[in-house]
Amino acid sequence: RGVDPNDIQNVFVVSYIYVTPTVHWLGLVGKEVISGWQLNGITRLQSGAPFNVTSGADSNFDGTTNDRPNLVGIPYLPTSRTRQQKITQYFNTAAFVAPAAGTPYGNVPFDLLFGPRYVNTDFSAFKTFSIYKETNLQFRAEAFNVLNSVNLNNPASNLSTSGTFGQISGTKDPRILQFALRLSF
Repeated sequence: RGVDPNDIQNVFVVSYIYVTPTVHWLGLVGKEVISGWQLNGITRLQSGAPFNVTSGADSNFDGTTNDRPNLVGIPYLPTSRTRQQKITQYFNTAAFVAPAAGTPYGNVPFDLLFGPRYVNTDFSAFKTFSIYKETNLQFRAEAFNVLNSVNLNNPASNLSTSGTFGQISGTKDPRILQFALRLSF
């Protein structure tokens, strides 16, 4: 028994679109360069996803090493710690011990802990230029994680990896930019 792996408790998503108005007072530059851009964005803020702590041993002899350890303390650490402190030790690793020999199951519930929060904003800008009759050229600029937010991965949660247990060793994607031209005829 435990928390469902898809149980992200708080999620806020907002999407937005804005089309720039036609600018007449700057002549050709206003009409062809500044006017008619479509600006789009999606912002997602969410709390962390649940993850499972495993012992890394096959204590119940079922052929897998994803058995759960025993909980002997409070696994939670204060949330007000710095990012570096969270990377070094995301949860209290001393709260977990491998089950005693001959004990088939640990007492840690499934998906006991929740990983780091996630903050992301994707942004795009499109502009379509009329070339000839029904022929159009569209310029597209897209930025994923445009604010370059550092989104940490879940920590190592296998008790047998003693050197990295409880540590975060990576992040999700940084800012990615892409540009494209699309010719429609």
